[in-house]
Amino acid sequence: MRSKLDQALLKLAQEREKVNALRLAFPPAEEPPLPEYPESAGPGAPPLRYVLVDAANDHLKRYLEPLQREGKELARRALETLARRGNR
Repeated sequence: MRSKLDQALLKLAQEREKVNALRLAFPPAEEPPLPEYPESAGPGAPPLRYVLVDAANDHLKRYLEPLQREGKELARRALETLARRGNR
């Protein structure tokens, strides 16, 4: 039984080798055309989505800075308290 399985696997491997050899001999598939970008979008110009997200991020930082500062202070105090309690 084992030898029949080994023979079947050997034949399968040989057929796979033939298929791979045939497949590799074919020329590569046609490559898709490159996208065309407008002249105004040079390499230095960031996409609009980056500009919009940067503007939103700047506004959030400006208006929520006090909240962020207080959150950091609260977290620092909590860590100090936990560290003191851990040393007892």
